[in-house]
Amino acid sequence: MYRHSIDICPDDPEELIRRLDSLAETGAEVINVIWQPRRAAEGDQSAAFDTSGSFLVISRRNAMTEAAAIDEREQSAIVA
Repeated sequence: MYRHSIDICPDDPEELIRRLDSLAETGAEVINVIWQPRRAAEGDQSAAFDTSGSFLVISRRNAMTEAAAIDEREQSAIVA
């Protein structure tokens, strides 16, 4: 069974790299990265020229693998 998560990351490539590296270090699998433009307020026509936005990072973790790792840690603590 997988547990999915969606993170919002600012529109900054360096921050996106840090976020992706952080997910990889914790064992998450990145499924998709989507850039989305900033939502314009109704009636604000100047927002049509705004190029800022944010990244959506969709990732998942295998809950069964995490549970097994926790179980192994508990057993090793009992043995030690």
